Amino acid sequence: MVSVRARSRVVVTWIYQASSVLAMAPPDIRDEFRTTCSYYASWRPLIQAPPSFAEVAYTAPSASTSYKSPGLGSSISAPSHPQPRRLILTVNCPEALERQLVKTKEATISIPELADEASPPPWGWEIACQDRFNDLRCSVRQLIVDAARRLETEVPPWLRDSPPILAQIQAVRGLLDKPCFTVVIHEHARWATAGAAEEKPEDDASNAADLAKASSIGEGAGRLREMFGDPGVSPVGLPSLDLDGLAAFIRSGACRSVALLTGAGISTASGIPDYRGAGGLWKTLSPEVLTATAEQRVRITRDPEHAAHIDLFQENPLPLLEIKRGFVQGLAQKAWRPTAAHFFVRLLHDHGLLTRVLTQNIDGLHQDAGVPEAKVTEIHGTIRTVYCTSCGGKVSLDSFSELLQRHLKDITGQDASAPAASTLMPCPACGSAGTLRPDTVLFGEPVNQNFKPVFRDELPNVDLLIIAGTSVAVAPAGKAPSFVRENCVRLVVNDRRVGENAGLNFDPPDAARDIMAEGDIDALLIVLADKLGWRQELEAYASEMSTSSAAKL
Repeated sequence: MVSVRARSRVVVTWIYQASSVLAMAPPDIRDEFRTTCSYYASWRPLIQAPPSFAEVAYTAPSASTSYKSPGLGSSISAPSHPQPRRLILTVNCPEALERQLVKTKEATISIPELADEASPPPWGWEIACQDRFNDLRCSVRQLIVDAARRLETEVPPWLRDSPPILAQIQAVRGLLDKPCFTVVIHEHARWATAGAAEEKPEDDASNAADLAKASSIGEGAGRLREMFGDPGVSPVGLPSLDLDGLAAFIRSGACRSVALLTGAGISTASGIPDYRGAGGLWKTLSPEVLTATAEQRVRITRDPEHAAHIDLFQENPLPLLEIKRGFVQGLAQKAWRPTAAHFFVRLLHDHGLLTRVLTQNIDGLHQDAGVPEAKVTEIHGTIRTVYCTSCGGKVSLDSFSELLQRHLKDITGQDASAPAASTLMPCPACGSAGTLRPDTVLFGEPVNQNFKPVFRDELPNVDLLIIAGTSVAVAPAGKAPSFVRENCVRLVVNDRRVGENAGLNFDPPDAARDIMAEGDIDALLIVLADKLGWRQELEAYASEMSTSSAAKL
């Protein structure tokens, strides 16, 4: 039985071609069609016809030469920085159709020559032959035959005989007549998940022995190559993959829209500690100082992030509140001030370039630096607002800080006026004890869903994505780099090299649009501001910055 999600993948590949037929369908059929498609992507009608296959910006393989190439199995020499992997087979003769392939259950297969508006270049049409519980093992010929059969049998009956669908089926079957196409196996990186609990792989011992550790393509005719990451293509106006080249790109006018993905590292110069860095909270937390049972401390010792998990908060809110006490009080007392990096983002807004800030931070420092609230998407919520889970009443940041001061001990031992032991805080509105919580996303909770329209509607249209102060290792934020178009420049500014797991490629010969700026985040963005001629504008905000940031100007 083919899953609904697999069927929807088939449907989506011809949504746009079938739009004229869909317009004539009854309303209930149209609604059902949209619902089915929404499993893969948001449905939207297409007014104009999609480009023909000949118009797609893709260079087809030459059919004039036939040669043998070895297979690539699971014993691959992976790069030093793990990245998503692709096996790219050029099928340029009939013999190459007999080449055997193995696709692991997590991988996908696409054909670039069948790209259309629903499945754009460079990777094109994704074949809906997925079986998420088993590997796929077959020849290239069988892969294409099965893809055509699925189109013929799984398209809704009221669309099956429409000219666009018949043309799509003919195009797929036509690949076998004069073999001159490409098969791409995509192996996707595994992601840790922020908020919602991480999905566990299926535990099927009976199938374990049959599952391949890596996708592979056997020996035979055609040309096979291996690619790591998602290098994309170099955009017009980017002369070099460094800050000089990036500044030239921004000044050239080719860069008209900039989005940012920011994490805890952008705020460390304000005095707020990082979470996952070498000296971050989850590396240095001491469970024995928290107000918790012995069993709860064992869990926190095993996984420090459990202190911020919804399950523990519902059992006992005190550990989380003790951890956040100093952070909240610092915000309320204006001890944490925006950094030079925050004000660089402000300058992007001042110059009309800023489209969106996607932040994993809960500190609100982007807004403090003057970035409009409407342009900031806080994926993990904000600690500046607090609510009661019993009555729904809201509590201001200042009031929350005062309650923490009266009821929560200082686990750092620096506040002599703090109580010796922690007690549950009462809600000022209803009096319920232990029901106040910050409006942030805890582990085990779903993240703020307002990131979805940003991924869908804004990221595909930006010219530059700046990733600052984040490991790019946690979903959904870490998947942002894959939602920009193939010629979008991607700059990573971080104190250590990150991003390969998200498909970024910084190294020659494949690097085309990705830039790694490794070092102090504030210092690097000050250098970039200088190269853009914005140094004086940045210095004008020095009195509003953290002391540490201002000293770097």
